Amino acid sequence: MHDPLGFADGSWAVRIDESGEAMVAPAGDDAPDVELSVGALSSLLLGGVRATELAAAGTVLGDAEALAALDGAFTPEATPLLDIWY
Repeated sequence: MHDPLGFADGSWAVRIDESGEAMVAPAGDDAPDVELSVGALSSLLLGGVRATELAAAGTVLGDAEALAALDGAFTPEATPLLDIWY
């Protein structure tokens, strides 16, 4: 992960079990399946965009299988909606 402030910089292993619980640990020397910035991860957490869309825009790098797994992990059942008019 690329984090200009350095808080989340580095390689992280994320495992999601069958119950949906995620475990995060430093990845060590393993090559990452997906490369992304902390900004791209923030977009995924907010739920309004898919990893495959971010990959098409060039902000996430990974093979199709890894990107599909991220989509499955981060895509909400309903797209977020801000219901306040400014």
